[in-house]
Amino acid sequence: MSGSGYRQRAHRISFSQSLCKHIIRSDKNRTACYLASAKLVLGNRLEPGKESGSGLYAVVKAKSRWPLRVTFHKELAESWRLPGSRDVYECRLDTNSFKIIPRRGW
Repeated sequence: MSGSGYRQRAHRISFSQSLCKHIIRSDKNRTACYLASAKLVLGNRLEPGKESGSGLYAVVKAKSRWPLRVTFHKELAESWRLPGSRDVYECRLDTNSFKIIPRRGW
């Protein structure tokens, strides 16, 4: 995430904390980004071609609704859709659950 105050925005969403730490460590401007954890909230299942109101798309297991990937790109989410196996849902990040992860120790 980057920004200050109310203009904060996510640039990448990942289930891998180690990957995010690596990206931040590799960034030449280390003060530009930080790592935060947040709760993902699934919305409605999206039919092919439909847009998410939040701009976030979750690709989930069809049977369990377990999130596999989250993306900002509708076309990418559609490419991961697999009828009967993987569905696309609209989703959002619960802003009340944001927690900044301090850089100490990593």
